[in-house]
Amino acid sequence: MVRDKELQMNNINFKHIDTENEKVKRIIKAGFEVYSRNEIDKASTNMIVKRAGISRGLLYHYFKDKQEVFDFLVYYSIKVIIHDIKNSIDWNDGDIINREREISLSILHATKEYPYIFEFYQKHLLKLSNATITKYADDISQDISKKLYNQGIDKNMIKDDVDIDKMIAIIRYTVIGLLTDRFRDTQSSTLDTDQDIEHHLNEYFQFFRDLFYK
Repeated sequence: MVRDKELQMNNINFKHIDTENEKVKRIIKAGFEVYSRNEIDKASTNMIVKRAGISRGLLYHYFKDKQEVFDFLVYYSIKVIIHDIKNSIDWNDGDIINREREISLSILHATKEYPYIFEFYQKHLLKLSNATITKYADDISQDISKKLYNQGIDKNMIKDDVDIDKMIAIIRYTVIGLLTDRFRDTQSSTLDTDQDIEHHLNEYFQFFRDLFYK
C-alpha cells in the first residue's frame, strides 16, 4: 500500500538525486519496470540492480531501501508527467478535445525515455490522495487538474444538450483505455509505433468531435 503520509514527508530528500546522471536514469527505468510488474512487497532491490546493470552499492548510495526507491519513483513520475502536460498544452486554445489530445501525446512523450512510467502511474498512483499529488506538483502548477479542463475552455463549441462533465469523463476513460492497451506489453515486438497510436487516438478524437460538438 502506498504510504501517503510518508511520501509527503520524504519528497524533500530527493533533491540531491541527479536525474541527468546516466546510472541514475538506469535505476529509474529499472525501478519503473520492476514496480510496474510487481506489487511493492514482491519487488526487491536485487530485481532493480539486475535490471539496471549496476552494483548494489551504487543503488544504496542514492536510496536506503526499496521503499525509498518506490517513493522516489512516485515523486518523479508525478513531476515528469505533470511537467510534460503543462508544457505541451496551448492554454490559449479553447478546444477541450485538442487539450485532451495534447495530454495524451505528452504521456507518449514521457514514455520515450521511461517506457514503463505510464504503467507505473496507472498501477500505483491511483492509490494516492489528491493532496499528495498536489504537494508534489506545487512547484510546477497549482491545481493542475482543475486547470486542464476549465482554464480557457470554450464551452460554446459543445452542443447545448451535452453534459460537459460526462463528456470529459468519457473522453478521458477512452484515452486511458487506449494508452493502457498501448503499454500493456511494453516489450512486445508487435507494439504499435507512436505514429500508429497517435493516428488511432486522432480517429477517436474526431469521433468525439462529431458526437459532442456543434
